[in-house]
Amino acid sequence: MAAASSAPASPDAKPKAGKDAGKDTGNHSKTAASDAKADASDAKPNASKAGKAGKVSATPAPAAPAAPTPPPAAPGAAPKKAAKVSSTSSKAAASSAPTGGEKPLLSSTVIDEIAEATLKEGEVAEKAASNPNTTFERRMGAALIAKLDSMKPDPKEKDKQLAFIRKLDKNNDGELNKMEFRTAVRTELQVKADNKEIDEYFSLLDADKNDSLDVNELKVAFKKLIDAAQGAADEAALMRNKAAKIREKAAFIKEVAEATRACERADARFAELRGVKSVDAKIGEKIISRNLKVAEVMTKWDKSGDGSLEADEFRDAVLELGVEAAPAEIDALFVKLDTDGGGAIDVSELRTFVTKLTDAAKNAAMEMKELEKSTLALRKAATKAQKDLTTLKAKDEKEAKEGELAADESAKATQGAKADDKAKKKDEKAAKKKGAAAPS
Repeated sequence: MAAASSAPASPDAKPKAGKDAGKDTGNHSKTAASDAKADASDAKPNASKAGKAGKVSATPAPAAPAAPTPPPAAPGAAPKKAAKVSSTSSKAAASSAPTGGEKPLLSSTVIDEIAEATLKEGEVAEKAASNPNTTFERRMGAALIAKLDSMKPDPKEKDKQLAFIRKLDKNNDGELNKMEFRTAVRTELQVKADNKEIDEYFSLLDADKNDSLDVNELKVAFKKLIDAAQGAADEAALMRNKAAKIREKAAFIKEVAEATRACERADARFAELRGVKSVDAKIGEKIISRNLKVAEVMTKWDKSGDGSLEADEFRDAVLELGVEAAPAEIDALFVKLDTDGGGAIDVSELRTFVTKLTDAAKNAAMEMKELEKSTLALRKAATKAQKDLTTLKAKDEKEAKEGELAADESAKATQGAKADDKAKKKDEKAAKKKGAAAPS
């Protein structure tokens, strides 16, 4: 049952309650007083975005998360009070939710997932760098380079490639047949491969298709193999560099996640402190907000002047302060203060209680002020970090697109060169055939 029904207010009580309620909400927080007016217009969008972001839980209300329900003892003051409380709540919500046109921050969990995915990308690049010789040609080229480097100088032949070709030519006919080529691959170069793979590459090198490789064809083959191996080595170096950059990127993303996590923790703590409060905490805040002295509190509350407070006097006094609380909560606090169970609170005991309340409220206000300041700073840091991450992502996407375009151009150029080479060989073959057919 509402307090007003057990202790009807006097004709002067309603105007007083309305005045006090306005005064109370105007001074709801000393730290927010200078911002209350400016924040009033932003209260509703900020509160809405806070709910959308899911970062801060607050006491639900139509206008703003922290907007309380008007006190039952002063219904006439409810519209004005609700508006002012929402302006104060908007400032609290601003520390944990984006304002204006800002986008909500990504959660630390999402950023952690991005960091893990980036690390895996780095591992793939590292693996590719550690094993660049993924084709038969690259393996052959790497083995050939190692073999030539290990060969001792031959006084009869300074050209190591020619010296190695003579070594491979077991029957000294100046050519390598398919069987000799297989032996060279497996024995001299120690490359593991099946006959099909070796024979296919032999056919590729056999330009005149006579089932043998002469010195000129072998020299062309050696150059092709060495170029492939060197290309693989260059590719491996690029992949190692790429892997290092990816690891640096992953480390940066983890830093962004930590900054966001710190912001989330501060948001949660801020929401906790400005959330549902006990009745005694609310009373302390109201006493401080009205700058009431302990003696004034006692004089105002003890309506009968008998030096003690009965349950109905206590309930009316609390509601008159503008404290939003159910009658049952107020009555429970009264029972707690009535230590002897006599149905009345001694004024001296109440004085101690009020002093304790105001001290606690002052400490809570200071903590809220410091926490609000640190929360805003953490949000600013997290926002900057995420903007840097977005910039980095855009840069990576641009570089990737440029790389794809360059690769396409290179592929077209290679394809064109091959077509030109094929046409040239075709013309040479036709000319040779024509020359052979001409009468001498």
